[in-house]
Amino acid sequence: MKTINFSFLLAMLFVLPFVCVSCSDDEAPLPTIALTAGETTETSISFTIATENATTCAYQVLTNGEVPTATSVLANGIKTTATSVTVNNLVQNTEYTVYAAAEGDGGEVLSSPIKMKTVASQPTVSVTAGEVTETSI
Repeated sequence: MKTINFSFLLAMLFVLPFVCVSCSDDEAPLPTIALTAGETTETSISFTIATENATTCAYQVLTNGEVPTATSVLANGIKTTATSVTVNNLVQNTEYTVYAAAEGDGGEVLSSPIKMKTVASQPTVSVTAGEVTETSI
């Protein structure tokens, strides 16, 4: 009986180190991504993108209320390495929703959206002074 217990214990001493190799904490971290709204004009919006552990980053600017997936933003969005983005040629007085996605060794993630509205144009009023008399203003 002692021979069996000693053999079992000896076998476990050789097997245990190999089993625990798969227990390591070497998994790649999931990337993170955050958007921060910037300035808006009549025809543009600006925002910043902050990422960590990302190898690829892309963004989409939407108006249809659609909520994309990280995979669709990475496939169909505008890839960027910039941290500051300005999107031009937009329609004035329109609300836009911006999404960004990041991909890294640990997988892909979608940012929380930010909503931004372009500024409405201000009407231009011009006044021309005419002849002033005692009875006119």
